[in-house]
Amino acid sequence: MKIRKMKRISCLCMVLCIVIAFLQPLSPNTAKAANKPSVFAHAYAIVDANSQQLLLQYQANKKIYPASTVKLMTALVVLDYCNTSDQITVTKTMLSKVSSSSAKVGLRAGDTYTVSSLLHMLLLPSAADASYVLAYGSCGSLPTFLKQMNQKASAYGMTHTSFDNPVGLDKGDRYYKTYTTAKDFTILARHAMSNATIRNIVAKASYRVPKAKHKKSFVIHSTNQFYRSVPYDRASYQIIGTKTGTTRAAGSVLIATAKDKAGHEVICAFFGNRSHSTMYADIRKLLDYIFKQENAGNLTLKKGFWDVRYTEEEDLIQTAYDEGLLSQASRFYPEQAADQTTLYQLINIFGNSNLQTTEEDADQPLSLLAFAQTFYNNYGGGQLPSCIADLPETEWQAAMANYCNSLNIVEELSQTDYMALCFLIQNNLWNTKLPTDPSDSLTKSQAVLLGHEISTLQTTN
Repeated sequence: MKIRKMKRISCLCMVLCIVIAFLQPLSPNTAKAANKPSVFAHAYAIVDANSQQLLLQYQANKKIYPASTVKLMTALVVLDYCNTSDQITVTKTMLSKVSSSSAKVGLRAGDTYTVSSLLHMLLLPSAADASYVLAYGSCGSLPTFLKQMNQKASAYGMTHTSFDNPVGLDKGDRYYKTYTTAKDFTILARHAMSNATIRNIVAKASYRVPKAKHKKSFVIHSTNQFYRSVPYDRASYQIIGTKTGTTRAAGSVLIATAKDKAGHEVICAFFGNRSHSTMYADIRKLLDYIFKQENAGNLTLKKGFWDVRYTEEEDLIQTAYDEGLLSQASRFYPEQAADQTTLYQLINIFGNSNLQTTEEDADQPLSLLAFAQTFYNNYGGGQLPSCIADLPETEWQAAMANYCNSLNIVEELSQTDYMALCFLIQNNLWNTKLPTDPSDSLTKSQAVLLGHEISTLQTTN
């Protein structure tokens, strides 16, 4: 009887433990294993695009083949060397490298296209001929271009990735040094989707290529079937990119970027082992799962500005955003030379300061010199900066003039201008992050960094 009673108690304890385990709330960013979708994949990885946190994965560090998703790296390297308005003329040498098994748009030697048009051909229909034209046209030779691809992968921290062609061909075409992992390619996709040019292109369903000497204008379409025939829950999220790929070794590949109305963005790097239709169905299941988990409070996704990723001020901007000091927007425009009102607002937010502009200058750009004058008037106390206070006036003016000459500053500066710039130098605010010419306008990025430096000054003084 005692033994039976003890067994009963033991069973009750076990049941109680199981019930308690199920009642425990999920910790943020921990997926429910029992409800994790079942998919057919060699590997996949899903990350929060704003925080880069891994949300869901299967064999994320397994060696796999990326197929044409490699073209995201091709595009990034091209944009390191070219402006989108630059023109490249197609040559026979460029076209001679194109494999017969690769997708093409039929480029012809002697035709000239802008880098922008070639990037559209590269990223929408996944044209291999555009890939080689861009590689040669940007770096001059294929070996140089491949070297840049691998160096960039290393700089990104893609430690299990290698490239030996700009198209995405692999061992099936005797290219044995192009391989990666699902996790590595979420890193690549995050960089690509942080580039305004690439982000804009991969969001398109189609594009009309302008006519050239030997070829009429023609329309190209994205290979991403989410834009055309594959339905998904558009009320919950929107597919905004990124790139497809297919080889026998790779299987059906798609790196999909999805964003909800609240500004959460996720990247799913999926390397399928079944058909195209199965791949799309599986990616849809995974994305549905992630956004449902977030809506249910079981997963915490981060909101932020996609165009400040990988910039020096990213953490500062994200912190201010999280604290409600910056309003929600789809872009931050870090390189934009905004009006003085906007820039002083940023400087004051990040500098815990109260610098002001005049009404007549409110809608004008803010030059470094104008900022220096405002900063000196607020913090200089009308005194000569210490770096020139002990010098006769003729000497410090000459010294400042020589300094400006060394920076190729040719405009006439007043005594007040000299003092304001000296005060910036004294406080280590005129540094390599700012324009060398004081008449140049400041960007939003520079305003953030200036504000941060002012905050640091106030802390140390």
